[in-house]
Amino acid sequence: MTDLAPIYRDELAKPGVKVLHVADLDFRSQCPTFRHCLTLMKQWSDATPNHSPVFVLLEPKLSGLDKAIPGATQIPPFDKAAFDEVDDSIRSILGRDKLFTPDDLRGDLPTLEAAALAKRWPTLGQARGKFLFLFLVPGMNLKAFAPYLDGRPSLQGRAAFVQGQAGMAHTAFMLFDNALTRGAEIGDAVRKGYLVRTRADIDTVDARDGSGKRRDAALASGAQIISTDYLTAPNVYANDYHLAPFAQGWRCNRLVYRCSSAR
Repeated sequence: MTDLAPIYRDELAKPGVKVLHVADLDFRSQCPTFRHCLTLMKQWSDATPNHSPVFVLLEPKLSGLDKAIPGATQIPPFDKAAFDEVDDSIRSILGRDKLFTPDDLRGDLPTLEAAALAKRWPTLGQARGKFLFLFLVPGMNLKAFAPYLDGRPSLQGRAAFVQGQAGMAHTAFMLFDNALTRGAEIGDAVRKGYLVRTRADIDTVDARDGSGKRRDAALASGAQIISTDYLTAPNVYANDYHLAPFAQGWRCNRLVYRCSSAR
C-alpha cells in the first residue's frame, strides 16, 4: 500500500491530546493532535459562514492493547488535566461564539436533563455556524468521567455534552447504536427531547454485505445524529452501500415535525 496517511512523528512527540483510533494499530489520522483538528475546523467554519451545526463526537481512550499484547503502548489515564485540556482547546481555538454548550441549553433550569426535556434546543437558524461537542462514554463507564463531572453535575462551565441515561442530571445526549433493535427506544427518546446518536453501519458488516437495512432503520428512527463510515459509492468492498450527507447538511425530522419535503 502506498496511499497511507503520514504519521506526523514530530507532532505526535509533542505534549497534548492526540487523535487516533487504536494505539499501535490504527493511529494514522488526518490531524494527529486535537488542537490540529480544531484548527482545521475553525478554518473551514470561517470559510463557510452560516454552515449547518456540526456535531463533533469525542471518545476518550481508556485502555489500549498492552494487557493483550506484550510491549504494546500503555495508554495514559484520561485525567482531569486531559479533560480540561480538551475544554480549553475547544474554547481557545474555535472561540465561544462558535459553540453551543451545556450552559446554553440549560439556561436557568436546575439540570441539563430538565432543559432537554423542555426541548430548549436551538432552531436550525439559531445553531448555524456553531459546533456541538459530544463525549461518548465507552461502556457507560461514567466513573472515568468523574473528573469532568465532579462539582458540575449538569456540566456547568463545560464545553462538551456527555452521553448519559434517563434520570441523570447531565443527560441531554444519548447513544443507541443499533436502530434495527432499538428503533422504538430512539423514537421515544427523541420525542421526549433528548439528542440521540445512532449508527447506519457497525464495524464493516453492513458494507461487506451491501445491506442498507440498518441504515434505513437509522434514518427512520428519528435520531438527530447518524454516523457512517461510508459516504460515497462504490465503497471499498465494491458495492453501492453508503449514506451520503444530507443536502445542505441537514434534514427535517419527520418524527417530531411536519415536513413538506425532507429526506
